Amino acid sequence: MREVEFRAWLKKHLKLVNVKRIDFEAQEIVYDEIDFEYEDVIREKTALFKDISLLEYTGLKDKNGVKIFEGDIVRCGCEICTIVWDEPYVTYAVNFKEDGNTNLGDFESKYLEVIGNIYENKDLLG
Repeated sequence: MREVEFRAWLKKHLKLVNVKRIDFEAQEIVYDEIDFEYEDVIREKTALFKDISLLEYTGLKDKNGVKIFEGDIVRCGCEICTIVWDEPYVTYAVNFKEDGNTNLGDFESKYLEVIGNIYENKDLLG
């Protein structure tokens, strides 16, 4: 069975966090944040669905063993691509700037390398 994991982009704080829990009733996520005032103290924080972009782990890793998430920027050969949810085909895909989407499952991990994400590294997309 595939591991289910999420990250979230916090729109107001402009940062990426690992999601601990999703509360559908309260419509929020729960994540940990280090409290630098008290060093080494980790506090649970929440963010409302409307204030985040939720990014799912695709279940695949790149050539370096890095987990590939929706929204990641990957190097595929000599091209820079993004990982997207391809709604018509209900699957994750590698989006090539010129040629559109190709099913992520069609790639061997040795051909993909995560180099950033669409929120923190837009400059990589040219």
